[in-house]
Amino acid sequence: MGTEGYRVTRFRGRYYRFYRGKDSYPEGLGRWIVSEIPTDPEAYQQWLAEQRKEALGWHLAVERYLCRERADYEVNEDVDEDASGLDDRESSTGNEHWGIGIPTETLPAFTPPLNDLCIEWVYTIDLDNEVFTVDNGAHLHLDRIPRDAWINALARGYHGDRIFLPKTLPEEAIANLVVRLPSPTLDMLKSLDISIVVAKGLDGFSPARRHGPLVRARIFHFFQNAFEPILSALLLSWRTNELPFREIAYALLCVASGSPNLSFVPVQQLSHKIGYTDLTSTNREREKAEFLAHLGVGCHLEGLPPGSSPDSEMYWLDGALVCLAGQTQNCPEVLDGALVRVVEYCRSQRPNQCVNAILMSIQDIVLMRIYSGGRVERTEVLPLFDILTHTSMNSSGRYEVDYLEKMQVRKEKFIKRQEWLRQQYLNKNTGVEEELPSEQLNPDKEEDEENEEEEGNEEFDKLTRWPREHFQRQAIEDDSEAAFLALTYFLEVSSRQQMPPSRAKEGVFPTEIYGMILRHLEDLQTHHACMQVSRSFRDLCQQKSMIMDGVVVQAVTTSPTSAWARGLRIKTLSTGQSHDVTLKQMPLQTPRSSYLRGPEKQPESRWQVVLGSERNRRSILPHLAVGFTRSESGNESVTSRHGTKALHLKKSRTYMVER
Repeated sequence: MGTEGYRVTRFRGRYYRFYRGKDSYPEGLGRWIVSEIPTDPEAYQQWLAEQRKEALGWHLAVERYLCRERADYEVNEDVDEDASGLDDRESSTGNEHWGIGIPTETLPAFTPPLNDLCIEWVYTIDLDNEVFTVDNGAHLHLDRIPRDAWINALARGYHGDRIFLPKTLPEEAIANLVVRLPSPTLDMLKSLDISIVVAKGLDGFSPARRHGPLVRARIFHFFQNAFEPILSALLLSWRTNELPFREIAYALLCVASGSPNLSFVPVQQLSHKIGYTDLTSTNREREKAEFLAHLGVGCHLEGLPPGSSPDSEMYWLDGALVCLAGQTQNCPEVLDGALVRVVEYCRSQRPNQCVNAILMSIQDIVLMRIYSGGRVERTEVLPLFDILTHTSMNSSGRYEVDYLEKMQVRKEKFIKRQEWLRQQYLNKNTGVEEELPSEQLNPDKEEDEENEEEEGNEEFDKLTRWPREHFQRQAIEDDSEAAFLALTYFLEVSSRQQMPPSRAKEGVFPTEIYGMILRHLEDLQTHHACMQVSRSFRDLCQQKSMIMDGVVVQAVTTSPTSAWARGLRIKTLSTGQSHDVTLKQMPLQTPRSSYLRGPEKQPESRWQVVLGSERNRRSILPHLAVGFTRSESGNESVTSRHGTKALHLKKSRTYMVER
C-alpha cells in the first residue's frame, strides 16, 4: 500500500493539486519537489518566472471555465442522475469531464487539500508568497530551503499540526503566512463614549418563535465542522477583500439571517456540475434553470461578479451594517480601527440616526449600536469558531518557547535512536554489536515510565504530543452556539426596526384572522413577502417557519433551549400530515460500496442548503445535505464536534471533518 499525497501549486489564490499514489513521504515526493527548486539566486528567479508563466496559463483557462454563459441554462432532461452529488474525487479520475487543459485532479479552488485518512502528505509551492508548505502548517521560504535538513526539522505540535522546529533550521528560512495589516488611525477613539453590553441570544425570542433560530443553529453546527479545519489553515492569511473571506463571512450571515437568505432545496431539483449546480424549477413553463455557484469556488454567470457576497468590505444586511475586519482575535488595534471606521461611516452616511453594526472576522463577531453624539454600545468579542491553532503562523507564533525546546530535545534523541537502529541493521550480518545509552532508548523516560513498553515502538510524531499541563495557553471557554444565536437575534432586531410597529389591528381584519390566513400559505415567496409587512405579521409567520413550498417547521416543546434538543415538527400543508423530526446531516447518495451489500434505506427526504437571495447569484454548499428524520424513542446518537467524529459527516478531500 503506497503513501498517498498531493503536490500543490498556489497561484493567484487558487490551489492546483496533483495526486500522487505512492512514495509521498518527505524522503520521496517531498525531497524530489525541493530538488527542483534552484539554490542559485539567479537561477531561482528564472525558475520562478517560468513557474508563474505556466500557472498564468492555468489561471486564464480556469477563469474562462468559471464564467458561464446565460444561454447554457436550459433544462437538461438527459442529466445523469448517478453523477449528481458526487465528490469531485469520486466522480472523475482526471480532468476529462471539464477539459480545460490542466492536469489537475479537480477544479482548482481557493482552499488547499487537507490531510485525511488517505492523504498523508501535502506539499504546496506557493507562487504568490514564495513559500514552501508541508501539510498546510510548516512553512519555509522557497529560495532558502535547507536541503534535507528540512526533513529532520519536521514535527507535529500539540494539536496535531505540522511544524518546523525553529532551532533545527536557520531563522531566515522559516516563513510566516499571516497577513500584515496596516496600523489603523485611532484619533477618533478617544472622543467616543464606549460601553460594554451583554448580547441577547435565544432568550430574546418568544418560546413560540425559537424553533427557527435553533434550526439555523444546527445548520451552523454543520458549517463549523466543514470549515473549521480550512479556517485554521488559511484564515489569518486572507485579506478581508479576498473572495474566500467575503464568501464565508456572507454565508455565516445568511445562515443567521434565515429566510429569504437561507433556503432548503430538494436534491431532486439539483443537477451538480463541476463548480456550480443547476436548480430546476418546479414550474414546467419556465425553460431556464437557476444558476447556483458552489461556495468559494468563484463560478459566475457572464456579466455578474463571482460569488454571492457584496464586493465591498462594508455593506447592509437586514437593516444592520456589516464591516469585515480580519484578525480581531489577535490584534486589539484592528478591532478598534474597525470600530472607528464604522463610526466614521455612520456619521457621514447616517447622521443623527441609531445604527446597528456587526464587526465580522469570521472567527469572531462584535455587535455594536452607534448613537448620534459619540455614544457606542458594543459586546465583547464573541467567538463563532473555536480554532485551537492557526497553522498559517510559524511554530514560534503557535507555541511557547519552553514547549518547542522540549520538542527539540526529543527530536534529537529520536534521530540518534534511528541512526543507531539503522547501524544495527547494517551490522547484523557482521557480528558487530553496539550498545545505545539507556537515555536514548527512551527519549523521555521520567515522564513515560508507565508506558515504557508502548513508547519503544512509537513514531516521533506521537512522542511530540505534549501533556496539556505543560501547554501554557488559555482555551476559549465561550460557547460558539450562544454567539451564533446572539448574531441571529441581532439581525432579527435590525430587521424589525425597519418595519412599522405592531398595532392592535392590522388593516381591515383583526390580527387573529390574518394568523389563520397565514397558516394556510403554501407559497414560499408569498411567505417571505408577508414577513416584511409588519412586526405582527413577522411574528405570525415565524411561529411556523416555511422551509420550502408547502412545508413548514414548528415547535413541539414550549421552550426549546438548544439546537440539539428534540422538539421540532414538520408539516406538509397539502396533506396536513405532520411528524416529530430531528434535523440531521445526510449522505448525498448511497455509497458505491453499498451496491455490493444490497440497497440501503434512504432518508425520507434530503435537502441542500442554498445561501443568498438574488437569483443566479446564490451559492450552494455542495457537500452538505440535511434531512428531517422522524424522531424515535431512545437516546439519539450525537457526537459533539469536539469528539472524534461528527454525526453522519461526509468524508471529503475538500472538507476534512474528522479530528
